[in-house]
Amino acid sequence: MTQQYHIAFFGTPELCIPILDALHDSKFRPELLITAPSKESGRGMKMRDSAVKVWGRQHTTSVREVADSHALVLLQETKWDFFVVVAFGMILPKWVLDLPRYGALNVHYSLLPRYRGASPVETALLHGDSETGTTIILMDEKMDHGRILGQEKIMLDKNNLPTTHSLQIKLSQLSAPLLIHIMDSYIQGTQTSHAQDESHTTYTKKITKADGEVSESEFGSHALYRKFKAYTPRPGLYFFAERNDVRTRVKITDVAPDGTIRRVIPENMKEVDFDAWSLRT
Repeated sequence: MTQQYHIAFFGTPELCIPILDALHDSKFRPELLITAPSKESGRGMKMRDSAVKVWGRQHTTSVREVADSHALVLLQETKWDFFVVVAFGMILPKWVLDLPRYGALNVHYSLLPRYRGASPVETALLHGDSETGTTIILMDEKMDHGRILGQEKIMLDKNNLPTTHSLQIKLSQLSAPLLIHIMDSYIQGTQTSHAQDESHTTYTKKITKADGEVSESEFGSHALYRKFKAYTPRPGLYFFAERNDVRTRVKITDVAPDGTIRRVIPENMKEVDFDAWSLRT
């Protein structure tokens, strides 16, 4: 009979799904999902559940929505083996990290200690890195600071970059087997770890809507292409143009590797070729 492990998964967005799928098909199936509360979104401002909550409902797995760490006291009722944390968006206090037998494992989408913080994937694309990857750490109280348990790398083609969304999904798919291998190594008593080299630490910032604004001086540059890929789908790339004494917001929907803007959606218009729109206006 297969031993039952007690595992709680902490996460919210879509990028968690490949990891959840892999855990569900392994001996490390989560019995509890901790996720952010449903929130209003979209034009209609309808309440939308997180991707993790939707997955839990589809797989008959218990889900708890928590808005702050005070709601995590429920975790003290179970003797946990592992916590798995992926893009959860909340700092977990030490008393929570100390609950599981083998610890809390965090999947971070960079080659730590490079790019700690909220936007590692966007930052790698913005900087034109030739490689990026995923790191699994044993969490401690500091942000993305814990001991490294394993890493996997992926190469980036500067002229055929993925978007942030597609790269996140690729990194999740890359992380899943690594995570399961690490968890199995803990069970076997063979898992090793090493401290991060603090001399190579860099940090990322939280991306805002304002970061998506570009100026005409950036048109035709590879930096614009990298920014377009980094900020797709959120916050998106846009600029303001003066047309007939009216300031118009123009969303950029396609950019070539040389920085040529190919498609745009001008305010209150449908998507058009950028060159055709420029000539017409």
